[in-house]
Amino acid sequence: MGTSTRFACNMLLATLVLMLTTAVHAQEPDRLEAYMRKVCPDAAKWNDAHRSSAEDSPSMSARAPSRPEHLKQLLAMRDAEQQAREAWRISGYKAGGVEFDRVRKIDLENLATLQAFIADDGFPSYDRVGSEGVEAAWLLVQHADTAPTLQAKILNGLNPKSLPKGITGREFALLSDRVAINQGRDQRYGSQFHQVDGKWVAYAIEDQRGLDARRDELGLIPYQMYECGIAAMTSPDAPK
Repeated sequence: MGTSTRFACNMLLATLVLMLTTAVHAQEPDRLEAYMRKVCPDAAKWNDAHRSSAEDSPSMSARAPSRPEHLKQLLAMRDAEQQAREAWRISGYKAGGVEFDRVRKIDLENLATLQAFIADDGFPSYDRVGSEGVEAAWLLVQHADTAPTLQAKILNGLNPKSLPKGITGREFALLSDRVAINQGRDQRYGSQFHQVDGKWVAYAIEDQRGLDARRDELGLIPYQMYECGIAAMTSPDAPK
């Protein structure tokens, strides 16, 4: 697989995962959600139950971030990359087109800014940028496929049993698997897929019999339901 093609696959997968792990997509949410409920009803029920649990749980205490200028910039970078990815989705996820090139350009610009933040202050923390800022920074790291060393360095500083405020088990699993694939190892959580003969299949998974137990420890949807979602979103029948 060529570098450009692999980059496109990674970007598409990141977009699909974001769509599968947030409530609804930015465009035509009713249509997309209805489609997902029809094709993957068990996954929809699981998401409903766990979304309700999250909404009922106590939120983090509100506190003004100490680096509001970093928060503002992180949110602007997040919005720019999401708008670019939405345009790419509408184009049909074409690799090499104007929309694809724009996503790649924005990712590289965001990476340079994020690296400057890290050099100055370390990885954006809850105290400095709040939960929304940490979430935005983490999204940028997930999309930093041109900087695998940075991804690995950030991952190595985390303990999945005691994650810093603002970083979820889902986010840890996504980065853990991404780093494993880049290092030629089997993934632990089954989050990473790639195209083989036009079909999206999972990269090799470590100890697949224990997969759902590991996913459950991080609060992830059971693998079979996640796999259903990937298949549904990559189907020609998926809403555009």
